[in-house]
Amino acid sequence: MNPSDWLALFNSVVTLIAAAVAAVVTYVIGKGQADIARQQAAAADREAKTSHNQLKLDLFERRWGVYDAVSKAIANAVHTGDFSAEDERAYLLKIRGARWIFDHRTDAYLKNELYQVFNELHETYVASREREARSSDTERMAKRNAATKAVTDHFLAIDEKFGRYLQLET
Repeated sequence: MNPSDWLALFNSVVTLIAAAVAAVVTYVIGKGQADIARQQAAAADREAKTSHNQLKLDLFERRWGVYDAVSKAIANAVHTGDFSAEDERAYLLKIRGARWIFDHRTDAYLKNELYQVFNELHETYVASREREARSSDTERMAKRNAATKAVTDHFLAIDEKFGRYLQLET
């Protein structure tokens, strides 16, 4: 074999070795990039779960705010025996966004049913203060007691009304 044959063989072997090294380097880099892509996908999944949990927590906090406001309004109405214009304003401001965070039934309960009970309590309070001549004290007191009992009954029922909205998964 002459030197040019050796040189041709050497060039072929070097080319083959260079191709093999390039293939190994490409494989290692590709494997590293695949690992990085899996880590990024796992991180994105964790971030999505964290965002979902944050959304649930934010919704819970908004719902809790309405629940707390309703609880305080009822407790105050029972304690004072009245639902004043200031109480009404505060209540309406606290529940105004309820339609977006509760179902239609709960929103209607807050804006209609419970609100009506508060108004009836206020009316009996005003009537008891005015000492209306057309009704006896006994009749007036019976209406007042019924109105107070209606508000108290709602205090006992709000956990049932709000319960399904105030659950956090563990």
